[in-house]
Amino acid sequence: MYFGQKSRAVFCALFLLNNSVQADIGVGDCVIFREGGEGRLLKSPTFWVKGVVSEMRREREPVRDCPATLGAGSVISRESLWQLARSAPCVFNRRESDPVEVEVTRVRVVVDAWETPWTTAHGDVGLLFRGTYIGQPLVKGGAVEMLADGLKSCAGQP
Repeated sequence: MYFGQKSRAVFCALFLLNNSVQADIGVGDCVIFREGGEGRLLKSPTFWVKGVVSEMRREREPVRDCPATLGAGSVISRESLWQLARSAPCVFNRRESDPVEVEVTRVRVVVDAWETPWTTAHGDVGLLFRGTYIGQPLVKGGAVEMLADGLKSCAGQP
């Protein structure tokens, strides 16, 4: 996957903007994290993790510089994407006007079920791959740490 200057800025904004935490998500609620499903006519496969929120906390965290491996014109690999996800919140090309700290909502999700790509042909540049979320093994009844902004409530989901 190739990221130009604008795409990288938008991508980082997704990690920095944590205002999309929905008021209907709380401790004890069923949540789902999805990725994929792009396309108008032919949709790519959708991969997901579903579970129950066991802990939710809002923290002020310092904004770090994003990993240098994702410079202008770089090709995104699974490892570099995971490195970026682990360093969130972060920014490329920090300026004086950038915030020093941001509020981040982290959740611990007790995993119930998942569907992840197992081969690179199914998609290897995402947060889910071969039974893991950013390298954390997905085990039924096990817990994974996630940023809350990528989660949706299971209510009304198939």
